[in-house]
Amino acid sequence: LGTLDLPEITETPSTQPNALTEYRLELHVGKQRVGVIARISDELAETHDLRAPLFVAELNADVLFACAGKDNNVRYAPISRFPAVDRDLAVVVPDTQPVGPLLATIRQAAGPLLQSVRVFDLYRGVRIEGGQKSVAFALRFLADRTLRDEEVDGRIKKVVKALGRDHGAQLRA
Repeated sequence: LGTLDLPEITETPSTQPNALTEYRLELHVGKQRVGVIARISDELAETHDLRAPLFVAELNADVLFACAGKDNNVRYAPISRFPAVDRDLAVVVPDTQPVGPLLATIRQAAGPLLQSVRVFDLYRGVRIEGGQKSVAFALRFLADRTLRDEEVDGRIKKVVKALGRDHGAQLRA
């Protein structure tokens, strides 16, 4: 979707189960709904003898293209002459905490030096209390100069503080 030059897509979680879905994310560009991503309900999966979780996505192409910028040509950016700084961060949150708001908080708290953030691990089990989960993020920082460790460490501290304040997240030991 990046080549469509869309404004940022926001996710609104819904944990209200229904006959078809266990939980879902409503996708919006501004106030316009562009689609939904959902996990099929356990009951429906069991009825059809599905052994693994099944996810579905529905996107409204007409709305996506209407929201897209007029110039939909692929754009290339030169590779930076400066090295990116990669950091991993794992936090423990309540099991019911959706990941989308955590990503939004990370983007906001990390500021403009954050080039990308993605989830690379979700863990429940040994050394994680019941009702909790560990979510691990890969963060990449980049600037038009060489970043110092102190700068990136300061951004990570802001991210950890914001995740704790806004979502009750604790740094995983």
